[in-house]
Amino acid sequence: MLCISFTRIVNLLLLLSAANVLAGPLASRGPRIVHEKRSPHAAATWQKHRRVDARTPVPIRVGLKQRNIHEIEDLLYSVSDPESPKYGQHWEYHEIAQHFAPEDETIAAVKEWLAEEGFGPERVRLTSTKGWIEIDATFGEAERLLDTEYHVYRHDDGSEHVGCDEYSVPAHVRHHVDLVTPTVNVMRKRTSSDNPRRSLSKGGIVRGPKTNGKKVAAAALPTDLSTCDTMITPDCLRALYNINMSPTETAVNTFAIVEFTPQSYVQSDLNMFFANFSPSQVGTTPILVSIDGGEPTATVENSFDINGESDLDFVHQEIG
Repeated sequence: MLCISFTRIVNLLLLLSAANVLAGPLASRGPRIVHEKRSPHAAATWQKHRRVDARTPVPIRVGLKQRNIHEIEDLLYSVSDPESPKYGQHWEYHEIAQHFAPEDETIAAVKEWLAEEGFGPERVRLTSTKGWIEIDATFGEAERLLDTEYHVYRHDDGSEHVGCDEYSVPAHVRHHVDLVTPTVNVMRKRTSSDNPRRSLSKGGIVRGPKTNGKKVAAAALPTDLSTCDTMITPDCLRALYNINMSPTETAVNTFAIVEFTPQSYVQSDLNMFFANFSPSQVGTTPILVSIDGGEPTATVENSFDINGESDLDFVHQEIG
């Protein structure tokens, strides 16, 4: 009898232990709500190719709802408008981070959710701006966390990306979460075939500025606004946008102009423009800040379609 009773007690303890395991994170999950779905365009152009191995590691990033986002436009204008009392009072990095950082309640709620799902504090990191929470996970853990299935999607051109059709988060944290990656958004490297450029002479659509291909001698350049409907000059732009100011502190002011390969300026084009409209700037050369190996491509590919827009970006900003 004692042996039988002991066996029953052991079985009961094992049953209770199993029940506790099953009632762990699952019991605390609560109702789930679909947070994002794959866009119809992405669904039409990307086809599921295969399931992702659940054991594969994946860095999960949870974007948190930030404060004061509705103020961004007004704040930008306040430091950019010469007539604003805050003109030129640009913010420091830490001021931006502090002003837009999520509420402490948001950070705590998302961390609590992750802890309930089995992600200990050693696997959860809050970024320096407090805008993201990063998690070291596997795809299997991510699927359980977000109630979804991850697949490798393949495009008609053969490129692939990993994602899901939709994902869900608990109802009580939904208003704290902006987005989660990787999930429904398509992230892939664009190739030159994505934006084919065709010659004007062939009647194609050109992504850059339009031109009739005619060259105008410097002596024939207009000195008034009479030809602004057919020939844009700096004076035309100043009149169109009511620009009438003299820059100050030009020795310390700097700004950046972003160009994406293969688009690039041509130094000889800049010199020709400056010779016509701002002779003192002939020879002025942009200071290159290369990102991921980017370099001016004028020596490789020189055409108006590739270089025209970049040239105009630089010359009009320089004399604006």
